[in-house]
Amino acid sequence: MLRRALISRVWGLLELLLAVSALVVEYVVRSVLKLFSLRTYTRGFSHQARVPDIYDYSSTELITSKGYPVEEHYVTTKDGYILTLHRIPHGKLNKQDDDRQEKEKDITTAPPRPVVFLLHGFMQCSEVWICRPKPENNIAFALADLGYDVWLGNVRGNKYSMKHIKRTPFEPRFWAFCLDEIIQYDMPSMLEYVLEWTSVDKLSYIGFSQGTALGFGAFSMNPALAKRVNVFIALASTAKVLPLQNRMLNAVAHTRPEMLFLMFGNKSFLNIVLWWRVHAPRGTFAWMIEFGNKMLFGWDGSRIADSEKSHVYAHLYSQTSVKCVVHWFQIICSRTFQMFDDSYRTSARNVDSYHQNSVPSYPLSRLQSCPVACFYGLRDNMSDIKRLVGALPKNTRYFEEPDYEHLDFLWADNVRTHVFPRIKQLLGTYNPSPLAADWTHDGPEDSLSPETPLYNAKQHQHH
Repeated sequence: MLRRALISRVWGLLELLLAVSALVVEYVVRSVLKLFSLRTYTRGFSHQARVPDIYDYSSTELITSKGYPVEEHYVTTKDGYILTLHRIPHGKLNKQDDDRQEKEKDITTAPPRPVVFLLHGFMQCSEVWICRPKPENNIAFALADLGYDVWLGNVRGNKYSMKHIKRTPFEPRFWAFCLDEIIQYDMPSMLEYVLEWTSVDKLSYIGFSQGTALGFGAFSMNPALAKRVNVFIALASTAKVLPLQNRMLNAVAHTRPEMLFLMFGNKSFLNIVLWWRVHAPRGTFAWMIEFGNKMLFGWDGSRIADSEKSHVYAHLYSQTSVKCVVHWFQIICSRTFQMFDDSYRTSARNVDSYHQNSVPSYPLSRLQSCPVACFYGLRDNMSDIKRLVGALPKNTRYFEEPDYEHLDFLWADNVRTHVFPRIKQLLGTYNPSPLAADWTHDGPEDSLSPETPLYNAKQHQHH
């Protein structure tokens, strides 16, 4: 009791200190921004006036602003979270009789379009797939123009899935989730909804970063769900994670969970980023994001065009739970793609959640029910591809990009000619579209054609 009372008082003092510090920082920042434009420190970034445009658009507005159709769908998970899905049912020029895709559709002779489901990464939302200024540089629009029925998912806790049938985001219990709940509830709920709505037997799953980890977890634990996936394409494949290079962040990652919850609370993580997005000039915010990525992860963003950074970085971050962050820290420290470790709650290891003596790992070697293709960059110092190769089935296919960092699989200046053709090759093999032959490319990298070979894992053991 005495220990709990002491912790409660310390936490109260920390909250007061953080609140006062936030007020001081806000005052100082506002004063500085009034005195200096910071243009000297943010050369290369756009500094347009803050007017409503692509910078502030939602997913629906981003899609419609580029001339594509959009639908919003809502899925309720078994544990009560309400998730938003954004659908691009067809491209600009390949609209057919899409009334057959409605819920009250009549039986027609025309088959349904092949379906592709895209899932974002950590602290992101569906906007990352559709926020680049030119439509053809966004994989979601490129696939829609190829004749695919494209769906964009949003996991619990981000800006589009901040609803629950009983809880509110103001309650800690709303945020009492980690990767385990997303894998167990969100993944099957979203994919099964899409499969039922579109009446297809199987769909293709494309994940980025955490979206790949969720796929690895869900499809290895749920073979029935994996059998409904004709190909799993993992961009910036992440399940095994390298040790963090930044010493400060690495020290935080190795901190005990109870201290992390004291530091960051038990609700959403780093809402200050959203505050900066609203109040900082665009170029300043883009510079801050790039500086943070360089300091924390060693990414320099050199393959992302400076002219696009103000746009794409504005759509980079969304909310997640502190518990989800703690879960990733546990994965980093253990070097294993494991379930959440609750042992800090009790003197007996894991009696709370697992009823056994060790933390279960997700059985990646069991991912046998659907073909898997992993994309990775040699300059990505987050994804531990070597350990991932050792954990996945031997028939997994791998694509290497020598000059790519983590975010480059979304926004690199050459992603359309380096990565998109390989995605088209995989979809053409496992989920072909009648319009796939219409795929065209510009630029000198056209030599990286859809016929690029699929490599065997043994060729990548040395990385």
